[in-house]
Amino acid sequence: MISYTYIYSYLFIVLVYEIENSGYLSPYGSYPISYKDYVGIVVQRYKDNPNILMWQLMNEAESKDTAGTEDPTSLYNFTKDISAYIKSLDPNHLVSLGTMGGGQPGQRNGNYVKLHSLNTIDLLEAHDFNKATEVLPGSPLRSKISVKLYAQDKNSTWITLGNTYKTIVGDWTFLTSSVPSTAVLPLKKIGLHLKNDSSYIGSINIDAISIGSNFYSFENGTNEGWQYEGSVFSGLQNSNTLAYDGTKSLSAALSGVITSGKIFTTDTQNYVWGTPITISVYTPADVPLSSTNSLAADLRIAQDLNKPLFVGEAGIKINCTSSNCYSADQRAKYFEDKMNAFFQNKGAGYIIWSYRDSKGEIKDYQFDLNDPLISVISNIYNSYIKP
Repeated sequence: MISYTYIYSYLFIVLVYEIENSGYLSPYGSYPISYKDYVGIVVQRYKDNPNILMWQLMNEAESKDTAGTEDPTSLYNFTKDISAYIKSLDPNHLVSLGTMGGGQPGQRNGNYVKLHSLNTIDLLEAHDFNKATEVLPGSPLRSKISVKLYAQDKNSTWITLGNTYKTIVGDWTFLTSSVPSTAVLPLKKIGLHLKNDSSYIGSINIDAISIGSNFYSFENGTNEGWQYEGSVFSGLQNSNTLAYDGTKSLSAALSGVITSGKIFTTDTQNYVWGTPITISVYTPADVPLSSTNSLAADLRIAQDLNKPLFVGEAGIKINCTSSNCYSADQRAKYFEDKMNAFFQNKGAGYIIWSYRDSKGEIKDYQFDLNDPLISVISNIYNSYIKP
C-alpha cells in the first residue's frame, strides 16, 4: 500500500456540478463558463500551492439520469475525462473522485472498482457517518458464499441445523448446532450445506469438525469418510495448504456454478438428539464480497487496487439532546477505536468534522483545545502517520 503522511494542513478544493451526459462541457444556467473550464482555471492557479492535499472532482459523487435511473456510464466518462485533464495540468498532486463509498448510485455492481481503477484517480474515498459505536462498519467482511449445517434423518427428511451464514472473507467461520429432537434416528447424513452466490472458482477449507465425541482433523492424510455432492463442487481432497489446527484439512474446490451442494459424512449411526456439532470453514480473501457498501469493503477494494483509502468525512454529535449524542469523552473514545481500526487495516487518511451546536446541528469545524479528541488525534498521528 502507498502511504501518505500529509493529513492536517490542506486546502480542500471541492468542485461540485450537476453531471448529465456531457453537460459539464458547457456553461450551466447563467454561469459564464463550463465546469471543465472552471477546473482548468482553478488547477492552474493553485497547482504550485504547497497546501493542496488533493483535487477532488466533487463531493459525494453519484450519477442518475433525468428519470432517476442509476447511470454509471456518465459518471465514469466524466471521471475519466476530468481526472486526465487535471493530471495534464498538474501531475504533482493527488486526484480523487470524492465518493461516499461503494454503495452510491453509479458505483454499485463493480462500478466503484471500475471508477477507481483509472490510472488518473490516485485514491479511493469513503465517508463514515455510521453508528458511533460501530468501529469499522462492515467488519468482518462477509462473502458471497453461504453455509449452514444440515442432516438427513432415517426417513430421508432434510433438516436444517441452525442459521445460514455468509462466510467471513479471509478467515474461519465457525458453525455450531446440535441434532434436534424432531429428527427420526438414526441419521443417514450430517454435514455442511454450501451455496456459491457468485461465479467464484477456487477452494475453501473445512477443518476441526466435531460431532459428539468424534473429531475430524484430517491429519491422517485422508478424507476420513467425508464426501461431496452437487455441481457447485468440482472436487474434495485432503490438503496441507491451510488448516485450523494441525497441518491438514479438507479442500473443497468450487466449480464457479451459482448453485449449492453438500459435504457430509454417513458415519452417523451413534448420534442421538442433542449431539453437538461444530464445523469450521475457511474462505479465501479473493472470494467476492456479499456487500460493497461499507467502510471495511472499501478498504478491501483499496488494498486490491493498491491505492490509499481516505475517509473524507466522519462525525459524532456531542452537546445535544438527541439519542445519538455523546459526551466529549465518549466521542474521543469512539473515534480512537474507529481510527485505530482504520489505520491498522491500511487506511491512509481520516478527516473528522466537529459538531458544536447545542441542538446537534453543524456549527463549525474547529476543535476546542481542551477537547479530549485533540490528544486522540495526536496519538493517532504519532502512531500511524508521523514520518
